[in-house]
Amino acid sequence: MNTNEHEHVIEVTDLRRVYGGGFEAVRGITFSVARGEIFALLGTNGAGKTSTVELLEGLAAPAGGQVRVLGHDPYRERAAVRPRTGVMLQEGGFPSDLTIAETARMWAGCTSGARPVASEPKGRVGVEGATARRPEGLSRVA
Repeated sequence: MNTNEHEHVIEVTDLRRVYGGGFEAVRGITFSVARGEIFALLGTNGAGKTSTVELLEGLAAPAGGQVRVLGHDPYRERAAVRPRTGVMLQEGGFPSDLTIAETARMWAGCTSGARPVASEPKGRVGVEGATARRPEGLSRVA
């Protein structure tokens, strides 16, 4: 058995997130995600899911507890975590006036050290003939 098989890629211990005015959105949650594991964070609206994901992304420092992503603190060591992670939001919020190609270039420019968008990945995901279209219909591209 491979010793890395059970390595935790995400470790959260007693995590807390508090917003201005003292609102505690995340109250001491603890969980871990092993390499290769499929993990879902479920809850009702207002349960703290988005606040937790923002802490995992390193967009804010936790008010308490600890977060480790790939062995790093995602807030303090964002440069080590950001190139190796991605988040898929419920709603992408792409600018409606940009084409798929323009949107890809814009997002590539938001990542430090990003390479220019190559045409090769477009073929892998089946959008090579659709890059002049707007992104709102992208999930329906065949």
